[in-house]
Amino acid sequence: MKTIAFLEDLLANPHKILAVIKDDLQQLKEEYWRRAPHRILVDVKEELHEEDLVKDEEVLISITERGYIKRVPSKTYRTQGRVGAALPA
Repeated sequence: MKTIAFLEDLLANPHKILAVIKDDLQQLKEEYWRRAPHRILVDVKEELHEEDLVKDEEVLISITERGYIKRVPSKTYRTQGRVGAALPA
């Protein structure tokens, strides 16, 4: 009954819902902030290039008739075990 009364009170007061969400987020922040290692590097001389942000992995590139291009990791495809049409080399 106590829980039901609390939840009904929350539903009747949107500001209390926001307060509960804020408290929950604060609790998560405190819990995970302590666990995660943090380092701030001040004198980093290395330049970061766009290519550095792309994961080095085997991919399949699909191009549709309309010109849309899609890049998908090859491990997301599974072997179907059936014969299909192959593109000319």
